[in-house]
Amino acid sequence: MTEDLAGAATEACPLCGGRGWRVQADGGAGTATPCDCRSALLRAQLHATSGIPASYRGCTFEGFKTDHYSPAAKSQLERALAESRLYVNNFQNSDGSFATSGLIFVGPTGSGKTHLASALTRELVDRYRRRARFVEFTQLVYQIQSTFGAAASRSMSEVLDPVIEAELLVIDELGAQKPTPWVQNLLYLIINSRYTERRPTLYTTNFRLEPLAGAPRRRKDGSDRSVTEPEEDHSEFRDLDYLGHRLPANLISRLFETTKPILLDAVTDYRREVKSAGLRPRR
Repeated sequence: MTEDLAGAATEACPLCGGRGWRVQADGGAGTATPCDCRSALLRAQLHATSGIPASYRGCTFEGFKTDHYSPAAKSQLERALAESRLYVNNFQNSDGSFATSGLIFVGPTGSGKTHLASALTRELVDRYRRRARFVEFTQLVYQIQSTFGAAASRSMSEVLDPVIEAELLVIDELGAQKPTPWVQNLLYLIINSRYTERRPTLYTTNFRLEPLAGAPRRRKDGSDRSVTEPEEDHSEFRDLDYLGHRLPANLISRLFETTKPILLDAVTDYRREVKSAGLRPRR
């Protein structure tokens, strides 16, 4: 889709001859006004630089499937889609300022989180011509760490500035790996800088935002045991599915303040149950 837009925008426009401006006779040298093809070219450029992974570039709201055998999952999928559409509709005020903070999609692998985040990003680029930046958490951590060595090809500012300054940032798979304290500080810099500048950020994560009381947790020594008492009274245990054990408390606090949770935790893996079924040999 992005390539098609770029190709169409670079062809000679019949209205302006590829110049990007239409000149209307006014009795003198003529009055130049922006041609519609400039908007198409800008949109193509914004899509090309958004960073949406190739496998998700075709994701749309219309293509998001909400049918599910579980009533609870179906309800969550429908609500997530409705909240995403509402976010797009309310994204910008009449004066051009941002009207919203962010969203965080929470659910297991294959629940549709990245599809919705990608579709939402495309919609915002198409409707508002905003600069979006889509980054995967592990890749972002790697890119930050790759700037540490003396032989690094990029400086830290070259990695961080486009992320911090994007008008819309999407961080996919937040908490996919536990970063070092140094990288945690840099992530806090990203999130807090965007918070102070009122730049919206979207997240997806497989991890719960709240610890689950009474869930099986793991001791620091690796042994398992069920715990029913409050977690703060048992710091030797680790709730493995809680995001707070992947990120520091100051980042979790910012997430609660700046994002609205969209839960998809009742949804099973769509890729495993639906898409892979079509690839299995028939009997």
